[in-house]
Amino acid sequence: MLFTCGEDGCVYVFEIRNKSRLLSIRQSGGAEGSEEDEELPYSEEVLMTKTALDEKQHQRKDLRRQVEELANQTDYQLRHRDSYHAERIAALEGKFEKSLQEQRDKYEMLREEKDDVQGEYERKIRDLLETQKSELQEQEIAYQEKIVAQVTKCQQLAQQRHEDRRQWKQMHQSLLDMHENKVVELRQQYQEQEARDRLHKQRVDDEKALAIKVIGSSQLSPDGSIES
Repeated sequence: MLFTCGEDGCVYVFEIRNKSRLLSIRQSGGAEGSEEDEELPYSEEVLMTKTALDEKQHQRKDLRRQVEELANQTDYQLRHRDSYHAERIAALEGKFEKSLQEQRDKYEMLREEKDDVQGEYERKIRDLLETQKSELQEQEIAYQEKIVAQVTKCQQLAQQRHEDRRQWKQMHQSLLDMHENKVVELRQQYQEQEARDRLHKQRVDDEKALAIKVIGSSQLSPDGSIES
């Protein structure tokens, strides 16, 4: 007997006989019971279409490809973020150093000008000494205020750099968590697909076993054919 099962759930039963042997038995008038000794042995085969097998393999390859693409994309984003923040920090540091050096040069230049003017006017105009001194003091106060303002600005830039670094670390951790969650989700989908495949195979095995059990309990008809 040959048992087959289609995708629609139908089970087909085919009876296979050795026609040449049956013909010789009938011509020789042999006993009908001898046909039972010549029946072909049972064989157990689980048939699966190549299309279904290719589809399962394609699904597994697609899941592996998605995991690799996600890992590559996350790695690229992390490298891009690192490069971006490194360039920004370098730019801020360069701007800070340049601004500070300019202020130092300007301050030194003004101090030199002050000394030159002070020496010249001390020799020429003694009566303007107090006025000049007052003006110089006002200038020094103004320059000190500028320096304080620049120091405050530098501190703000340092705080901003610290905040940028903190945000980058937070974003980096968020990307890592997102990647881990996506990998877990894909792994779970893969495991669920394998569970469905095992369930489908178990159902096919159960149907096959039931069919074999039904055939095993069949009886021979008077003409030697099998009846359920």
